[in-house]
Amino acid sequence: MNYSYLKFYSVEKVAGIVKSIMTSLCRHFLTFVLIVNLFSILVGSSFSLANPPPKNEVETGRATDAKPDDPKPAPDQPTLDDMNLMMAQPKEPAQKDLDRTYYYPFRQSLAPRFGAVFSTDRDHRWSYLLGFTYLWPRYASPQAELGADIYAGQGGFLHFGVKTIYFERNYFRPFWVWGLSHQVIPEDRLTTFANVDNYLGRLSIGMEDVVDYPTSVRLELELLLGLKRQMVVLGFGYSWAW
Repeated sequence: MNYSYLKFYSVEKVAGIVKSIMTSLCRHFLTFVLIVNLFSILVGSSFSLANPPPKNEVETGRATDAKPDDPKPAPDQPTLDDMNLMMAQPKEPAQKDLDRTYYYPFRQSLAPRFGAVFSTDRDHRWSYLLGFTYLWPRYASPQAELGADIYAGQGGFLHFGVKTIYFERNYFRPFWVWGLSHQVIPEDRLTTFANVDNYLGRLSIGMEDVVDYPTSVRLELELLLGLKRQMVVLGFGYSWAW
């Protein structure tokens, strides 16, 4: 029996079957690839339509040279000027504060005063006085001070002193005065100045302070020492300077 024909026939048949199977597989593979590509295109288009990219100035026909990091604010963003944000202006000092320099430029003054008097004279233990003092003009202390007082029940007194002022160009001015006081007795006329008993040594300390420019309040404690009597005076008044 001839088996060669059967062998040849079987090989050709098998090759045809294989060829048909490969052709079918290739056709199905190409179809699968085509379907996948179409699906990818459709999905990408749907995503692009759902999320459109922002329009830039080139696409809208308004191309500029501005960079993405340009610090200029957007047209619709309010600026500080639009919101009217202004810093508070500093408060200007009042004119009276500008004028208040606490400098005291005056060289002379007139000071009315009132005082309580204690005396060793038995007839006039307690009394009071009314008087004034005048500060003679001079640029620096010590300065001459003249004055006159009327003592209740004791007549008039004239006095002269040398006044030393501390902080004389400041509003607050402590001082001390030494000098001589004379009791005027009208009955003695001019001889009153020749009577040694009518003279008293004068020593006082006090202070002046500006309260209403150029007026100052004045407070002083005064000691009068004579041959026949001694007196202590507590005086209060004000000083008007020019």
